[in-house]
Amino acid sequence: MEYDIWGLTEKDKWRLYRYWTHKFCCSYRDQIRGKEAEYEQSATRLREIQMQEDQQIMRLATVIGMTTTGAARYQSVLQEIGPKVVVVEEAAEVLEAHILTTLSQDCEHLILIGDHKQLKPNPTVYRLAKDYNLDVSMFERMVKNGMECDCLKYQHRMRPEISKMMRIIYPELEDHEIVRRYPDIKGISHNFFFIHHDYLESNEVEQKSHSNLYEAEYIVALCRYLKLQGYKAEQITILTLYSGQLFQLKKLMPKNEFCGTKITVVDNFQGEENDIILLSLVRSNDEGRIGFLKIENRVCVSLSRAKHGFYVIGNFNLMSDNSDLWRKVVKHAKQENLFAEGLQLYCQNHPNDDGIYATMPEDFKKAPEGGCMKPCEYRLPCGHTCSLVCHVIDPGHKKAKCRKPCQKRICDNKDHRCVKMCYQQCGECLTPVAKTLPCGHTQQVPCSSQPHEVKCMGKCTKYLPCGHACQNICGERHTEVCKQPVRGKFKCGHVGNILCFKVDLDSAICTYPCGEELSCEHQCRGTCGECFNGKLHVGCKQKCNRTLVCGHICPDNCSKCPPCMKPCGNRCVHSRCMQSCGELCVQCVEKCNWTCRHYKCTKRCFEPCNRPRCNKPCLKLLKCNHKCIGLCGEPCPKKCRICNRGVVTEIFFGTEDEDDARFVELEDCGHVFEVTGLDHYIDNFGKGDGKDVSVKLIECPRCKTPIRRNLRYGNDVKKTVLDIENAKRKIIGDRQRIKKMRYEIPDQIRTLSSKNLSDAKAIRKVFDMLFETNVDENTLVAMTNQIEFLKAINKIEENWEKKMRNKDKCLEDLKLFRKWIIVPRKYFTEQELADAEDEIVRLQSFRRYIVCIDRLESRGVQTVTKSENLKKVENMLTKGKKLNYDEKEYLKNVLTALEKKLPASGLGVSEEERIDIVRAMPESKGRWFKCPNGHIYMIGDCGGATVESKCPECNATIGGSSHRLRDDNQFAGEMDGARYPAWSEQANLLNYQGI
Repeated sequence: MEYDIWGLTEKDKWRLYRYWTHKFCCSYRDQIRGKEAEYEQSATRLREIQMQEDQQIMRLATVIGMTTTGAARYQSVLQEIGPKVVVVEEAAEVLEAHILTTLSQDCEHLILIGDHKQLKPNPTVYRLAKDYNLDVSMFERMVKNGMECDCLKYQHRMRPEISKMMRIIYPELEDHEIVRRYPDIKGISHNFFFIHHDYLESNEVEQKSHSNLYEAEYIVALCRYLKLQGYKAEQITILTLYSGQLFQLKKLMPKNEFCGTKITVVDNFQGEENDIILLSLVRSNDEGRIGFLKIENRVCVSLSRAKHGFYVIGNFNLMSDNSDLWRKVVKHAKQENLFAEGLQLYCQNHPNDDGIYATMPEDFKKAPEGGCMKPCEYRLPCGHTCSLVCHVIDPGHKKAKCRKPCQKRICDNKDHRCVKMCYQQCGECLTPVAKTLPCGHTQQVPCSSQPHEVKCMGKCTKYLPCGHACQNICGERHTEVCKQPVRGKFKCGHVGNILCFKVDLDSAICTYPCGEELSCEHQCRGTCGECFNGKLHVGCKQKCNRTLVCGHICPDNCSKCPPCMKPCGNRCVHSRCMQSCGELCVQCVEKCNWTCRHYKCTKRCFEPCNRPRCNKPCLKLLKCNHKCIGLCGEPCPKKCRICNRGVVTEIFFGTEDEDDARFVELEDCGHVFEVTGLDHYIDNFGKGDGKDVSVKLIECPRCKTPIRRNLRYGNDVKKTVLDIENAKRKIIGDRQRIKKMRYEIPDQIRTLSSKNLSDAKAIRKVFDMLFETNVDENTLVAMTNQIEFLKAINKIEENWEKKMRNKDKCLEDLKLFRKWIIVPRKYFTEQELADAEDEIVRLQSFRRYIVCIDRLESRGVQTVTKSENLKKVENMLTKGKKLNYDEKEYLKNVLTALEKKLPASGLGVSEEERIDIVRAMPESKGRWFKCPNGHIYMIGDCGGATVESKCPECNATIGGSSHRLRDDNQFAGEMDGARYPAWSEQANLLNYQGI
């Protein structure tokens, strides 16, 4: 059984596609599954060969170096090689199990090098470290168990000031001679310093970490200052103990400025070093928590990374109160005068000045170029003084650019000076001077310019062939298209101003006002040309100004009012709708707030309340200490019966001056009304006299402000809002229908592309532009109408015979109509739809007329009566006016009569008669011929002409001899659709092909 997949729905096509892909993938999975075992076997063999290759290389090596991960990978190889001496670097940071796996039976000497006072191994499972001491390395275990070890005393990294502090941890530490020759840090009075503060930390909940904005800003400012002292970014490293602070620092340090400066946590910096280390301790709180900073191993690592300069910022009172090690470190810093609440900076160019005491990040801005605020005063090679403040970088000003005005003489005129900046090349003199150009005009031009090189900006004085003056400037080519307005006659017959170059052309668009009455009863504001001489009117430009269902005034032109695009005004006591007014509101699902001592609503906010109105008096006191005039559970009115008696008792409903009157204040406008009168007004709002009434929001009886938030009248408001939402649904359209149309329109566009690709591209562009936002059903219908009109145009255009005459005018009208259809629009007005349908009828009639004329001329048919009718028809179709009903009927009758008399076959018989005659003759195709006067006859037998005879209609000679037709006779293939005679070379060739 065969199926047509092109007849499937889009949903079924997708299902079929997914089924095919599933079957395709399954077939490949089966093939892959069969190859898995073969692949694994080959991969295992390859690994064995590679391992043997590596083993041979290692056997020839004197020293084998690898990481602990590599040692685990090559464990079998190491067991076979059996190295006698194993040396482990950073042994205190390696798990004991990792070391044991590298040892073989042949091992005679194990050397462990490390520092158990720095970072420990880090097991993946924290519980293993906490409960089973898996974070204790073999190195640390042996040291603590009293095994003999040698301590390296000389250090080659830290300058003496830093290493002196490290003797708190390493009492026997000594300095190598090289560290005593380190240079001092530029621009800072101390090479090593502790900056104390008490700014509180912030908790990064998502990262479960901590950060300190003050420390981050201070560190960033200090880093920027050090770079201005001439240090490279790579010489500075910023360390912190918390990832939260790491991200805070990265936020404040753009890559383009701090590229090269490493920012990392302490745990990732073990075994590394840098010239300058900036350390942020982060922790500063009132609870006495210092977290990681209690761990002495981490403290040891963080304090021992710097070579030349080391600056630590933190709350050191908190540290010393909660850690013995920090207490010793802080005490040492204070004894050595390395502790304060700020850094003392000095200017390298003015070292004897007081300098800057930087306690805040902003203090570093007092040295914007790394020096101080004094002017530079360096005389540049150009003679100007450096305009920067005191700077350290580039003291010889070899890279400096003088940005003062140049003022050099650059031409023979002593008053002309260079107008560029001093560091820029002067170039040619650009001072404007008056010069006479070759055309005779005088013009202000740059001094260095030659007159023949300058474009004259004066008005051209030449006259064009039409007699008008050239409209271009003198330095340009003469006007080729004269746009001078002249009086002329448009093709529609109106007289008006026409651009000169369009006088003899038909492309001039008439500017005479259209003025016709449209279907909406407004006067058309387009011009005759814009409305195509009344055939296709522009949309009505009269402002709509109707009140929409939402209460806003329609801002669009006269039409079907589109959905309102203003912000939605709907709101409740919880929130407000953020959609546009024309879209459906999102319902508030919060619990209803309408509650008092007597009643409570248990529904959600958008649902009708399930409690009555409470009419008990409110017992609260106002600010003036008088009793509230409101009701229980309602917002208290701001007016007082005593303090504001004149306002409260002003008669509106008639019961305001009664002593026991109670009042309600409307939150939306603030007006206060007596409750019984307002209840009656609300209950009867918009009900009319039983007649149909418009849907509208309940309004304040005094100022007409829509009531949206009052809980007492919430049910009435919700009912009205529900009615408005239902009205919106009708305006927007059915969701399912909209969804269906949105899927169908692209298919229709693809169908259109098979007929006319340019139409499909144009309409696709309109589709994409409109669907960037939400669209309603009217827009989708308009798009569908556009596609249908384009299909109708294509149908009129198709099957034109190449040599058909008189078709140019019709094709031009079709082109203009197509251009009018493709204009983006959100809807078609009634007038536009009617105009388009009438134009389709006119163009279809035009095509029929052209076809009939072509037949008439090609067949030589001429009668006086027919000529007069055709002239009248031609005038109707080409005059450019819209056809009325009588003209349409007349065209229909004349064209029907013409088509009957001039059938498509041209045989003098109607189409029905032709079909009946062919069916009556059993012979094969290709046997029909014409006499010299066009009369039809048939040749039997083989279909070849073997004898001559006389035509029974005109007595002309017909037939031929020797299977050859007479020269004055013709083959009539249009009779039965044959392409060549039954007896012909073509027919004979087909006979041979069948052998």
